[in-house]
Amino acid sequence: MLNLSTRKCLILLFLLFLEFPAYSYEVFDRYIGTLSLNKRGLHQIAKLDFISFRDLDSNLKIMAVLSLYFGGFNSDEYVSYHFDDVEYNLINNSLVFSQSDQDLTLKTTIFDGSLMIADVRSSTGRNIGTISLRQESSVLYKGKNLVSTLTGAYKGECQGRSVYLNLQTYRSSSGIIKTGNPFGSYKIKGQFGANVKKLCRSSAPCVTNQIIDGSYNFFNGNLTLYGANKTEQCIINQDTSIQCGSCRYEKNPETILKSVWPKSEPFRKLISSDSRLAYLQEGEYHGYLFHEQRKAFQNMSLDIVGYQQDKSGNYLLSSVANLYFGDFSSNEMLSYRFEDQAVRLLNGSIVLQRSVDDLDAIIKITDIGKNSIRGIWYSILFGRVGTFYVSKDNLPETTDFSPVIGSLSSEFHSPEYILNLNIFPGHTAARTDDPFYPLQLSGYFSYQSGITSRIMITGGSYDFYTGKIGIELSGGTRVSTGSVSGPSNSMHLRWSSNGFATIMQNFDLRRFRRNHIW
Repeated sequence: MLNLSTRKCLILLFLLFLEFPAYSYEVFDRYIGTLSLNKRGLHQIAKLDFISFRDLDSNLKIMAVLSLYFGGFNSDEYVSYHFDDVEYNLINNSLVFSQSDQDLTLKTTIFDGSLMIADVRSSTGRNIGTISLRQESSVLYKGKNLVSTLTGAYKGECQGRSVYLNLQTYRSSSGIIKTGNPFGSYKIKGQFGANVKKLCRSSAPCVTNQIIDGSYNFFNGNLTLYGANKTEQCIINQDTSIQCGSCRYEKNPETILKSVWPKSEPFRKLISSDSRLAYLQEGEYHGYLFHEQRKAFQNMSLDIVGYQQDKSGNYLLSSVANLYFGDFSSNEMLSYRFEDQAVRLLNGSIVLQRSVDDLDAIIKITDIGKNSIRGIWYSILFGRVGTFYVSKDNLPETTDFSPVIGSLSSEFHSPEYILNLNIFPGHTAARTDDPFYPLQLSGYFSYQSGITSRIMITGGSYDFYTGKIGIELSGGTRVSTGSVSGPSNSMHLRWSSNGFATIMQNFDLRRFRRNHIW
């Protein structure tokens, strides 16, 4: 005979089991809030995207991507941590985010469906702080000092003279380890400068040290800048100023966007749809992915083949998705080959991914209609990108006139410079934090006057989720960073100085327009 407490527990579990399938998909969605950094007395804007689905045995599987933002949700500086298998304890309603190749571990203390509070620790065992998240809420930001972007122009007074510091960041396209350098997703370049007339023979600031690399532990504020002449050990203060030895650099003000971009539904409804796989047809589908942050469409295709597995008798899907920069014939294309996925015909959703190799794309198919598929596109580097709609017949109809992301290969003009940019496929890296890889940048800059030689482009990266671009020049000793517009018809780029004892360039963005004569 079961005692009263045991019977109550069993009844509760039974009720949770009945409610859990519907409850899970509502609760495991997007949460936003802040991470409090114990050692800095600052908060960092955070976004957590859940990806939930059921396996062949109808067990709930939970994946998640945690993104930490510098400056705000409009920032193109962010770092992400992905978790392929989040542990959910139904008894005490708790979650554990832990994965051996990720630097952070999270364990919830509160998770009630609308509020999530968790302790955050790094892989070195240190307690970083507490993360507080709510479903689609911005209330938690009020009155909090937030971690700023690293990119910026800084100015100060040191040893009786004006000093300057320009910092630029862009996505790293090489394999990285974030342990000890949580900002390792980005390369750091820049210049120290000062008013030294004898050095540059000019009243303008002069480059005194070219920054060729750097590391930034934003959990404690430590910043190391590796210069061609000297390495500087710095600390970033609560007020965003940077202290390097006896020199203090104040940052120019920046606008912080505290509201996350909304989820969008830019496609017209399916005439008839059913989430069951029985309605899914083999073949190649074409359509659009809508980038919710950039408010732009991107041409995409999804090729699906189904087959029966001999040993287990399961039905498997073999699938490949392609993203195109430009039209469907563009050579600028990223291809994502997913694991062959065993599925049940009556499952509510299908998730395509290849977590073993850290494939960036994760596709969740949510609706299947006659010759059409809809779903949500996720990235392990970015989180939820947006919704997609592909069809075997005509291209899907959209509800707005947002631009389509175009190709980068072209010639761009500013009043002073010409940028000839070419994109080519390189070698695939096992792991990289550049979502554009293995596509690589090449080409050159030249002056409109034509009086100097070309400045060759030797590499770079393009975060097409935010539009951030970094163009490496002269073997990586110089860099030009900025952003690409939605349709890729224009860029806004910063120009950097050519090393020690040259005039320090201002930090303003210069506009480059595709095939435009000024």
